[in-house]
Amino acid sequence: MLDQVILCGQLEALSPLHVGTGDFTPLAQLFENDSRKLSHLAADDRGRGALVATIVRDHENRPCLSATAIKGCLRAACRAVGWDQLDIKHLFGEARESEDVGAMAKVLLRLANMDGLEQYFPPERTPLPYYRHEALSYIQTRIRVDHDAGVAADKYLFFQEMVPQGVRFRFRAVFRGAWEECQQKLLPALALLGRHQGVALGKGYTLGNGRIRLVPDSLQARVVGFDALRCLPTVGAKTAVCLPADASASPAVRISLRLACEGPFLVLDPTGADAAAQKGAANQLQPLLRQDNQPDLLASSLMGALRARLAWLSQLADESDGDDPERILKPRQSPVELSTSERLFGVTGWRGLVRLASLEIEDAGQTCVVPRVALDRFTAGPIDGALFFTNARVGVKYKVRLVLESRRHTDAATNQAQVFGAGAETDEKAFRALIHELTVDDPLLMLGHGTNQGFGWFQVEEIARDDRA
Repeated sequence: MLDQVILCGQLEALSPLHVGTGDFTPLAQLFENDSRKLSHLAADDRGRGALVATIVRDHENRPCLSATAIKGCLRAACRAVGWDQLDIKHLFGEARESEDVGAMAKVLLRLANMDGLEQYFPPERTPLPYYRHEALSYIQTRIRVDHDAGVAADKYLFFQEMVPQGVRFRFRAVFRGAWEECQQKLLPALALLGRHQGVALGKGYTLGNGRIRLVPDSLQARVVGFDALRCLPTVGAKTAVCLPADASASPAVRISLRLACEGPFLVLDPTGADAAAQKGAANQLQPLLRQDNQPDLLASSLMGALRARLAWLSQLADESDGDDPERILKPRQSPVELSTSERLFGVTGWRGLVRLASLEIEDAGQTCVVPRVALDRFTAGPIDGALFFTNARVGVKYKVRLVLESRRHTDAATNQAQVFGAGAETDEKAFRALIHELTVDDPLLMLGHGTNQGFGWFQVEEIARDDRA
């Protein structure tokens, strides 16, 4: 078959992206030309101690999305909405394993780079932590909280490189077949990619990261054929493509919450101490800011607090299955073996069923500088030179949208399919109990820096609910 359809468009990052290489680079090596940004770190962290998980880049050292990553997220999106396995295999191909016969894909994808899309790059001066404009990426600093002590676990500070939200990549695909066949088979799959909530790509999807979307009005197609009489290829003109309506919404429970903090709140900026020193404001703790200079609330912090609350509720209900975030679900194991909190918030080998769909700021509040002093433990008096200031916000409000997804899993041993999440009695009951606990029984959630000192005490209110069966 000589007919082909060449499609091009734009992919937009709806959230920060991390499509990793599996490699790590010392933090000092990334900032060897600007060591001032690392002056606040300990000496061992400025050396080999601090390693950054890096992202995929093209030959121009710009972030990119590999063709296999895009095809994988399309395949997963089709599988999630119940496409037939034979249709998925016919469209995206299947690798040959041992004696089995593989299948070549009908659609061929190219690497998605940023050529010609410079207008969507972030400005050179942006509040994102460790932002490098020449590399078009910033570094997200995260920790792991010890579940028993409730504090940061020792030696679990880690860094990962992120692509900022809002950047765009160039989407290019070739469908091996006629235009009519492309309309029937490929465009419905691209409609999933064009949904307003996007699809999962990369790390941290349940934390609100790793979402991309095909910009609907950017898609164009060109039909390439072959004239047998003249033995010449025929190339049609580029035409705009309208994606078909997506009627494949899966069951889900959607809850919108409002988080309001009347007192001071901030998430510490890992680079804030150095920035404050450059401005002449030494001994001042700085808040972590978003791209729009608004106070940030880390999605990992919010989801970690929700997970801990659900695990606590399970213990109160005498469900002694526990919660182990470091657990690994092996390929031939069933999700039934996981506890409710592990199933809803995920472990290695199983992506959580609860997803943070959006985290928007409703009110940035007002700046409040809180003076504080360190006390001597023996004399109970202030330590000389230990006066410092916390640059916090008062009256901050966030709007959070949580989604309990539905997922069908086929057991490898019995070949029986089972539904988890929305539509599954145990999972849905636990999710609703968590929301009731947060909004009615104990509507208080402590987030951010200094919660044991009165910072970051959020009142939780349910503002919308959408149960789609």
